[in-house]
Amino acid sequence: MAKPGTPSPRLGPRTPLSEGPLTGFTVGIVAARGHDGLAELLAARGARVLDAPVRRLVERTARREVHALTFTGAPALAAFLAAADACGRRTAVVEAMRADVVTVASGPGPGRRLLGLGAPAVWPGRAGLDALAHTVTGTLTARARHEMEIAGRHVVLQGARLLVSGESLRLTPRQAAVVRVLAEYPGRVVSRERLLRRAWPEADADGHAVEAAIGRLRSALGQHRDLIRTVPKRGYRLAAR
Repeated sequence: MAKPGTPSPRLGPRTPLSEGPLTGFTVGIVAARGHDGLAELLAARGARVLDAPVRRLVERTARREVHALTFTGAPALAAFLAAADACGRRTAVVEAMRADVVTVASGPGPGRRLLGLGAPAVWPGRAGLDALAHTVTGTLTARARHEMEIAGRHVVLQGARLLVSGESLRLTPRQAAVVRVLAEYPGRVVSRERLLRRAWPEADADGHAVEAAIGRLRSALGQHRDLIRTVPKRGYRLAAR
């Protein structure tokens, strides 16, 4: 069971993607020692596992290009925060972990430190890589998965993968971020300003960047491009049911 203060992750999403429960998600592993076993467990569930030096993980987190970070112990978290301080990215990293990047610790030590930073961290109730992978899977599918009915179509957004009426579409991280923000406000118009704040948190962008991204997103959606509606002078929304 995940701890503490957050709902237990729901396992077994209603509409699984064919490749695995973590298909579409990018997971970074921050480890003080080898973590091949954990990487294999997450990859077997469909995740893209980011195996990179800690400084690169810091940058990817600041840009919100990972969906989850897994810390295998207190030394791993300490090394990650030290690297963030060294490159002047502590504020951006902490903001990302508070908002969009799911944080999973291997135990209460690093977990409580993450909670102290304001990140809604969870950790398994028992030791072992299987328990840690299980907690990553459950937390991501509970927090970072959107499943909805839009314009008569069943739509699932999972990381950078969109499933529309059974058709699986790959999105760029930016395109997925735009869909995620729109999905958080079902039936409501989302302004360009709000999209910029949420989908471009680390970029120097303006309303033209939003318009261009929406155009590329519609191209990626192909026959489902009508799912994204423009509301003149106000912003964008998902199509009605």
